[in-house]
Amino acid sequence: MKRVLYLLATITLGACSFDTPAGITCDSEGEVVNGRICQDGLWIRTDEPDMATDGDVTTDQDVPDQEIPDQGQPDQSEDMPDLCVPETQEELCGRLEFNCGETTAENNCGETVPIDCGTCDDPLVCGINSPNVCGCSGTDEAALCATAGAECGMIEVMDPNCGVMRMISCGPCEDPESCGAAGQNNQCACVSESQEEFCTRLGAACGSVTAMDNCNIQRTYNCGDCTDPTTCGGGGTPNQCGCSEATICDELGYECGTRDISLLCPNLTNDVACGSCGANGNCDAGNLCVCDTGYTFQNDSCQDINECSTNNGGCDANATCANTDGSFMCSCNAGFTGDGFTCNPTAPTITQTVEGSSALNDSVTTGSMTNNSDPALFLAFISIATDSREVTGVQGLGLTWSQVGEICSRHDQQTLALWSARGVAQTGTVTANLSDDPFASTITVVRVDGGDQTPGSAGVILRNQNGTNCGGGNNPESTYSFDVTSPDANALAVSVTSSLGVSHTPGSGWTAHSDVTSFSSRSSAQAVMTRTTDASGTTTVSGSFGRSTLWANITVLVPRP
Repeated sequence: MKRVLYLLATITLGACSFDTPAGITCDSEGEVVNGRICQDGLWIRTDEPDMATDGDVTTDQDVPDQEIPDQGQPDQSEDMPDLCVPETQEELCGRLEFNCGETTAENNCGETVPIDCGTCDDPLVCGINSPNVCGCSGTDEAALCATAGAECGMIEVMDPNCGVMRMISCGPCEDPESCGAAGQNNQCACVSESQEEFCTRLGAACGSVTAMDNCNIQRTYNCGDCTDPTTCGGGGTPNQCGCSEATICDELGYECGTRDISLLCPNLTNDVACGSCGANGNCDAGNLCVCDTGYTFQNDSCQDINECSTNNGGCDANATCANTDGSFMCSCNAGFTGDGFTCNPTAPTITQTVEGSSALNDSVTTGSMTNNSDPALFLAFISIATDSREVTGVQGLGLTWSQVGEICSRHDQQTLALWSARGVAQTGTVTANLSDDPFASTITVVRVDGGDQTPGSAGVILRNQNGTNCGGGNNPESTYSFDVTSPDANALAVSVTSSLGVSHTPGSGWTAHSDVTSFSSRSSAQAVMTRTTDASGTTTVSGSFGRSTLWANITVLVPRP
């Protein structure tokens, strides 16, 4: 009776936990599965009270016959075994969230059982995305990205094949681009770095830099300026601020000595040598050259000052400035006298005279004249005592001579010619060439220093006893007198009178300078006299002879400068 009641209670309690008797009964006696043993055709938990081999249940005390109420739950008492009712296939598929396909799975009773979760409706395919889950094979993701205009990143799009929204990946961007960098979703773009980022990436601290930026675009940026006295690249490294040892002294105004400038130029850790003042100066504590008088700091040393390069050194306008080492000299030009700082015009003066005579010869030559390096005016007076003779040329002293004038006393008689030259003369003689062999000829050459020696500045006056050149009759005179107008007061007047071999006496105010007479039966005499012209501007030329004679005169006026 107890056994029957226990079984009834077990069946009644089992009905609360299992859907079918299949979960309670068993066929293989003694089989153990999932913590239960098949005993007397029923599954019994191995930790429940033992069942007697004869079918009697052994207990510590008798169980009175009583009705067991149906609690709807498995019996929890220690002396009653629990019975498991397996879930249905549909429940197991639902719990596993499978909706298609065949597989095996562990049910709620711990049993591994085969299940079939059904099939998928078109166009879905079982397991295409997850096992035993219906999914859509769908459109290729690359095609969906292209249709959506997406170049990169994740995007949710409608799959036209499946009719569902899909989250797909359109891939990454190629360097240097990134997805959405330009503010547009799913678009590849490269945002160019800033000027500061560009310079920092390239390690450039200054100057202009041309290079490819982070987007592989060539750009040119100015990476900044340097702080004085550093310059960009000055230390030898491009686009880095630094100082050049070769130029830093000039840039800082240091002229000499050595200087520690590491605080200003970190790249120059040793003292910098700024040169020497040379033999004509000294270096002071401020690295500046103190040059001696007459010297200035130039080209890295104390150099001589060329005082003559500015305002002629302060010399007179009519002086020449000559630079010397540490000083200079002023000297008056030719035609001027003074200390060089003040130069006054030198009055024209005859400084040298040479003479010569000849008889029955086609030339006449002076004695030797010694000259210096100063330029001067040279006047050659040639007298010819003959018929129709003339001077064809003059040479000597290394100068070029030209005819100034010619006059004769009367036709076929005494002739007087004047030739002149200007410049620095050599030492030597002067020769006048004649058109034929005259009876007699004389020559006097005077050197005039000072005065205005500009060509054409000297005035030339031609006179004879007739008043007409080479004309008139035979009317000899013992005296002569005529007025000339000088270009200015205090000019030098050189007057030469040619006669037929008679003596000559200068008139009032005139000084005899030279006389020369040829030796022949019909001699030619030549007298030179000089004076300074009157302040009035009019000067009287006069003289007398030892007897009446035919004469010709040439007077030259050399003005002051």
